[in-house]
Amino acid sequence: MDIAPWKANAVLILVAGVSIGLAAISAANRVPWSDEGQFSSAAYNLAHHGFLGTTVLDPDSRGLTRIQQHTYWVLPLFLLGQALWYKLAPATVFWTRVFSICWAPLALFAFYRMVTLVMNDRRIAWLATGLLALDYNFIDNSGFARPDLMCLALGLSALAVYLDLRSRSLRAALFWSNLLLAAAALTHPNAILYLAGRSEERRVGKECRSRW
Repeated sequence: MDIAPWKANAVLILVAGVSIGLAAISAANRVPWSDEGQFSSAAYNLAHHGFLGTTVLDPDSRGLTRIQQHTYWVLPLFLLGQALWYKLAPATVFWTRVFSICWAPLALFAFYRMVTLVMNDRRIAWLATGLLALDYNFIDNSGFARPDLMCLALGLSALAVYLDLRSRSLRAALFWSNLLLAAAALTHPNAILYLAGRSEERRVGKECRSRW
């Protein structure tokens, strides 16, 4: 017996809320890590001083020439997004981490939509999304000021959009999914995983449906 759409949506919202709450607790209590300061330095300088330099790194000891003027050792989209966030929120440790938490609902919804389209079963999608939302690594990365969650959300959205649109318009599916994949690739190198995943999703989906 299938679950009614409104019940599936309500459960998804509840699970996402629990996950976000746990991530917020983690963000408020965990000890800062060096990566967070390095990413945030460049974003803060762009938001408040107009240049994308990482001023917490010593260019002489790290061998990063002019790193205090131009940040080139990481992909730029997370830094740009974080800089925009600093225009809206205070530059504290907690609020810096909230920027990552904001990507968690999109990641969960995209994952839910992707599994629903592949499996054609809301019960499986609900279970899979619940397990992802309550997974330690997902919650841990959600409350961490790094680009991992942003990349995850964009990558999963690319797969979900492709699956959702390909039956109606392959051109639109390729355009929007590739746009999201490009954004993920400008956020973190892990985006290559979603590019590989898109080429395999049809075959895997057929195999899974035949087993269920």
